Amino acid sequence: MQKARYLVALSCAWTSVACGTEVARAVYSAEVDAGPSGPPGIPEKPPPCRTGKLTDRLTRGRVVLDEGVRYKRTDYFFGFPQDDRIAFSASNNNVMVAWLNNAGTQVHVTPVQVGTDTITRYAPDVIVPGTELSGLVALEDGFALLTRRPDPGEPIGEGMTQMQATYWVRSLLNGREISAVPLTGTRVMFSADADIKRDYPNGPSGRLAFNGSRYGIYLGVRGGLGDRYRGANGDKFLQFDEDGKFLGGWRMGCRQNLGGRLVSEASGFVAFCMSDGTIETPGVTLVLGPFSTRRLALEAAAPAYAGGNFGSAVKTASGYMVVWASRGVKESNTQNPAFDSHEPAVAVVNDNRMPVPPPVFPFLPAGGVPARDAVNVHAAPYGDDRVLIVWETIDSPQLSDGFSTGTYGGTHFQLVDLQGKKASEEEFLLEAIAPNGPDDIVQFPNGDIGWAYVPEGRDFQTPVTEMALANLRSIAEIRFVRLQLCAP
Repeated sequence: MQKARYLVALSCAWTSVACGTEVARAVYSAEVDAGPSGPPGIPEKPPPCRTGKLTDRLTRGRVVLDEGVRYKRTDYFFGFPQDDRIAFSASNNNVMVAWLNNAGTQVHVTPVQVGTDTITRYAPDVIVPGTELSGLVALEDGFALLTRRPDPGEPIGEGMTQMQATYWVRSLLNGREISAVPLTGTRVMFSADADIKRDYPNGPSGRLAFNGSRYGIYLGVRGGLGDRYRGANGDKFLQFDEDGKFLGGWRMGCRQNLGGRLVSEASGFVAFCMSDGTIETPGVTLVLGPFSTRRLALEAAAPAYAGGNFGSAVKTASGYMVVWASRGVKESNTQNPAFDSHEPAVAVVNDNRMPVPPPVFPFLPAGGVPARDAVNVHAAPYGDDRVLIVWETIDSPQLSDGFSTGTYGGTHFQLVDLQGKKASEEEFLLEAIAPNGPDDIVQFPNGDIGWAYVPEGRDFQTPVTEMALANLRSIAEIRFVRLQLCAP
């Protein structure tokens, strides 16, 4: 079976630390052994197309959980309500979904089996202690994920408070945790360089990718006590091999990072971020390294506020494509775009990491404000020459202070070619079946794509505050959508 490709590519040479740097091994290391596996059952070749409509190629699945799943979060200001992450990942022989329990104390990793038109659970959950889920990579003998745990190092919060640290956790499918590595704080195991220590995670925006030989990790961080960037928000990139050898890292590539995406490929990793413009130009940015970025699209809205809401970054045959919910790529603020609706927007980047001059943005209406507000934008390669964009809409939006409320307008589907131009007619279903949160859509070995979501319905009328999280309806189920790739 052909290896499953991840959707989510900085080469080692771009890092500020040499790739051969020797470091201490990961803490809590243990001998690796093989865990159980469950064949995904994914067919090798795409069947002939029996319909021209994307929505006719969808199949569904569901998994009942052992306890309620946390499916909302409140700490970002892109509009509300925001989803918590439901992570879905596939390797050659393992497919799994990860989720945070409703209490916010444990990450569950649920192995699933993907059949021709079904998705079923085939093994018990693996429980990982942690208060966040910030990325998942399915492996042949288990998985790796990002979570948060108490920082084992020095107190670096204001007032000498003890913070949480982001951890990279490696586990087998039998539940044995073989590595747990702090990635923030003073106990970072990778380097003695203080420039990548004394920070703590900022926002649930972590990304984890694996290219077959090394892991790439991209985080939003904030400088703590004793840090040269104390109080500043930014980003942090790390990479290391399967044995815990540090292969380079940097901080402060994208200042005031509002969310990042990481694309993996054989040569390494490419990072993208949404900057709020407090220090640099706001908008969608390709990150080349520390203090080195390349702007792809401006999202001006107000001081220290970017109007766009990040979606996905994917590898294509000709480079990369970034999609997001845009309030308009505006060079000047003749009107306040913080009160405009979003529409899906596309930026194309070639293999040399240079932006390709875009066509007229195919989704933004000329000289007008969209009647619907696009939210929860995602993308994935669909075949070799197209990209699928999936998003939801809020009809008759009422915009106030950057937040959108209104009537749910369904899940929308649109194909674009590798230049970002429309390659199909837009379709939609009046169902809430889009992917949950900031995680990526999975591309299976045969080219089919799939994602996971929580069937909570959509309420864009009522804001969700931190106090209200505990009162949300308990849901102990995750559903799946798979879009079949078919041959013309």
